[in-house]
Amino acid sequence: RMSSQFLGNVSNMKPELLSQCQQLSDMVTKRLYHQLTEELFNLLKDPLFADPSILDSLYSEIIQPVGQFINHLAFAKFTGVVARSKVDLTEAEALLRKTEESFTKDSQKEAQLFVKTELAHILLLKNEGKAAFEGLEVVREGLEQSAGMDNSVWSQFYQCRMEYFAAINDPSAYYTNGMLYVGFLPENSVLEETVSVSLAWAALTAPNVFNFGELLLLPAFSVVRESANYAWLMSLMEALHQGNPGALSHVPPRIATPPNAAGTFRFAPSLEKLDMTQLQMKLHICTLLDLLLRRHQNVGQSRSTVLTLQFVADRCQLALLETELLIIRALSLGLIR
Repeated sequence: RMSSQFLGNVSNMKPELLSQCQQLSDMVTKRLYHQLTEELFNLLKDPLFADPSILDSLYSEIIQPVGQFINHLAFAKFTGVVARSKVDLTEAEALLRKTEESFTKDSQKEAQLFVKTELAHILLLKNEGKAAFEGLEVVREGLEQSAGMDNSVWSQFYQCRMEYFAAINDPSAYYTNGMLYVGFLPENSVLEETVSVSLAWAALTAPNVFNFGELLLLPAFSVVRESANYAWLMSLMEALHQGNPGALSHVPPRIATPPNAAGTFRFAPSLEKLDMTQLQMKLHICTLLDLLLRRHQNVGQSRSTVLTLQFVADRCQLALLETELLIIRALSLGLIR
């Protein structure tokens, strides 16, 4: 009765949802829990359920009563959506802890790990980074010890690790976990603008990232690749990928970040915030690596596989002494041997 009343209230607030609400009511009555789960996921995409009070009512009156009958991971995801919508983070934490405690069977392991990850996200919002990281380590151990975990559990885990490493300003770890996160996304996914730009910025500023091709070629990276707002960012990334030592002098001026994204980036991108000395060194190393790769690929087509110091210096646009230091640097990083 309460469920029918709630669905009626929702349909009154937004009449175009009437048919969807009637279907939900019928599915609950007929115990069509698989179809109900799919319909609930579709329903949650509607802007009406961005209202925390309405979402809370949906959860308490529809989702919770059938929680034991629907897929455990789906129920964990519904709970995560509700927790993230709450203004009171302590209340969100309590909801997640209560849900986590309800998953006690081995068959509920992936649902439990998903909720633990959501809990780590809330703890990060509460500035409890240490507790969040400890929780993520528990999740990591659980994922590594269990076979066949759903990709969405893995992607949620790596996404939360990205948030943690962004919070402590570690671009190297952010980038590493970001690429793992992308690897577990559904095929043909497109990254959110903030995540795409943050990944690009982390790759530029991380001292140990020299492979830019894997990010540039990702279909999920299209939001940055196709945006005029980030032409300067793409120019830098492509210069590093191609090993073009003179590219820094041709970087286009930065176009202002779109208003709706201002202030939301994990690593706020701007040319002014770049350490140009470090970036130039990274660019020279990328040029050296590109030279070595091309020479290796041309073995059998060239008379010599030897790169002279002068040849490397000319291509990197460096003096001989600077070139020696560059090679020593690449050796110390384990990039060449």
